[in-house]
Amino acid sequence: MTLHCFSGVPAKARAQRASFVGWVASAYFVFVAIDADGNARPVPPLAPETEAEVRRMREAEIRRAHRLARKQEIEAVRSRS
Repeated sequence: MTLHCFSGVPAKARAQRASFVGWVASAYFVFVAIDADGNARPVPPLAPETEAEVRRMREAEIRRAHRLARKQEIEAVRSRS
């Protein structure tokens, strides 16, 4: 198993002449364990312990599945061109 560690990062904006502060974007950084040659390396599997950790892990699995499906669809369109 290769570790892909995700860290969520929210971005907020404030209108210059108003007190409005709103969420404008969010992102997930991905950290991958690598060896001395720069290749992904195996690490022990994650074991979520709390309900929140289990939920976040499941959400990450869903995001990954969607990202990979999008990537495959884009590659399929490109291969037909």
